[in-house]
Amino acid sequence: MRRALISITFLLALAGCARQACLDGATRELRRVESLLAESETALARGYREETVLARGPVAGFTLCASRDVAGLCVGQPAAATRTRAVAIDPAAERRTRDNLRTRVSQLRREASRAVAACPA
Repeated sequence: MRRALISITFLLALAGCARQACLDGATRELRRVESLLAESETALARGYREETVLARGPVAGFTLCASRDVAGLCVGQPAAATRTRAVAIDPAAERRTRDNLRTRVSQLRREASRAVAACPA
């Protein structure tokens, strides 16, 4: 009896996971394009876009360095850091991008609704 309950619980959990995986797959592209659309609308509202850049440079101070045979202090080890900077946009090009993304979102919503309907219940 106990094994039967555990088996039924396990099968119900698998069914829920399969549905969730189906829903995630059906709406993944839609979520990504909606995110890009939101970024584009934000850039148009601000007049600039924020860009993340990788800044590498020496680290001030000492760091502990170790290899297989030796441990010691090292000076000026390069470190990777990211920072954001404002980048000017072309408003006309950004509007075209936004309009194209809106069209794509409407297409993807129709496709996603069909795909979600086909997912197992």
